[in-house]
Amino acid sequence: MGKQLLKKREFLLVLWNQGYEIGYTTVCNYIRERGKAPGVKEAYIRQEYQLGDICEFDWGEVKLIIGGIRMKVNMSAFTSAKNLTKTVLKFRFDQANEILAEGSRIVKAINPDLKVIQRSLPADNHFYSTRARGFDKWEHIAFNPNYDVFSTSILVNGNDTMVAHRNLAKKTVSLAKQNNKPSQRWIQSFFRPPENLNTIKDIVRIYAEEGVDSIFSWTYRAGQDTFLSVPDPQKVWDILGDAYGEVLNLEI
Repeated sequence: MGKQLLKKREFLLVLWNQGYEIGYTTVCNYIRERGKAPGVKEAYIRQEYQLGDICEFDWGEVKLIIGGIRMKVNMSAFTSAKNLTKTVLKFRFDQANEILAEGSRIVKAINPDLKVIQRSLPADNHFYSTRARGFDKWEHIAFNPNYDVFSTSILVNGNDTMVAHRNLAKKTVSLAKQNNKPSQRWIQSFFRPPENLNTIKDIVRIYAEEGVDSIFSWTYRAGQDTFLSVPDPQKVWDILGDAYGEVLNLEI
């Protein structure tokens, strides 16, 4: 990736803004002679930044093979000047749950009748378990008295096995009962649906069989008219309606 460089006229504008009375020809001559100097090397100065203090940006071209065709693609990237350290990860893991719990306390101080749900992503053998975010340890969340419903979120792959869905439902219901709370499971209905859409019905049935108290779907109307939309959002939404109707013994 090539480095981002100022053009000669841009150098001139910078110098003018700094109060130097200098002409364009002088800048061109200096750059030309500088390029001829032997043994000239770039120098990199290591600097320390505070977290969130600065964001770095770079751009360039990358070579990719897409659909069997080799092509150049423009690419840009943002990165924080300071990355997460072990200290930061530990702080986040230790404090994230408490921050959410404090939010719950504030909400209930305003309206004690509100029910607060903290929805945790599946942490067992899952991508999110490596992020040390602090609010995906199910046992801690289920035990926390500031949350009224124990809720666990979608599996991100629409083609996960039915065994995986059943195991997550069992664990959700078990932890909810241990802490005298209703249980809740979520189903993915966006972006990457299962190859066989009727699998959605199987998932709903499994959650009902395992005693999940409430079953929700994300996103609304399968993401219709958004970038999260499944290829056929209306069909997915209709299948969800049929599935809910079956487990609730309703005519949809």
